[in-house]
Amino acid sequence: MPRLALTGAAVAAAACPLPALAQAEQMTMTLQPKWRVELTAGASVASGNNEATTFNFAGEARRTAEGSEWVLRGAALLARNGENTTADRQTVGTRYDLELSPLRFFFAQGDWLRDVPANLAQRVSVSTGNGVHLLRANRNEWDLLAGLGYSFDRLRRPDPGRRDRRSHDDRFELLLREESRHEVADGTTLKQALTLRPSLRNSGEYRAEFDSSISVAITRALSLTASFTVRHDTDPGTRVKPTDTLFVTGLSVKLD
Repeated sequence: MPRLALTGAAVAAAACPLPALAQAEQMTMTLQPKWRVELTAGASVASGNNEATTFNFAGEARRTAEGSEWVLRGAALLARNGENTTADRQTVGTRYDLELSPLRFFFAQGDWLRDVPANLAQRVSVSTGNGVHLLRANRNEWDLLAGLGYSFDRLRRPDPGRRDRRSHDDRFELLLREESRHEVADGTTLKQALTLRPSLRNSGEYRAEFDSSISVAITRALSLTASFTVRHDTDPGTRVKPTDTLFVTGLSVKLD
């Protein structure tokens, strides 16, 4: 009569099959990627001799899987001084990264921008290219990116400084970017990014963007944040200043 040889694991699984199946299903669900969301908001109101109101909001959703990452971002800023609107800016963007090797990755991104004081009804930008991980450690990350992009601008009103008085503009451009993230202490994170977009149509014209931020954790979910942003455009349009700077503070909440 043939004999059956069962290992200890097989005997345990045969004796209690339902818990074993439940444990396997739980492990599979734990390993599945999920969205991580971070929301930041801040506001200030002044009355009396100076009537001023400022409101800012930013949100980021990040989904990381094995070998890829998808990020969604959005921000809004509204500021009024008496009856005058001093800031009215909204932006939405997304980026997808795909690892090609331990050092190289492919990226594709799209951005939408509206800026009323800058006479910009909307700017749509798309770009793609490759990136390199210069540094990838537990507390420090540093990447370089290079690619090709296209931008389309629609103005709120025709620019009187342009001979054709067009209310729209488009161009191909390069995208050069460096970005880093540093955890300088437990719960304290620094981020910075510098982006250059030289125009491929008009030599010498470019757009530059510098973003930096610091986040200090209060609890596991709450953090105090401060960000500093500089935007520069060599051809911003008539009666529009070429450089904008912005300093924003707020409270951030993480949703996992």
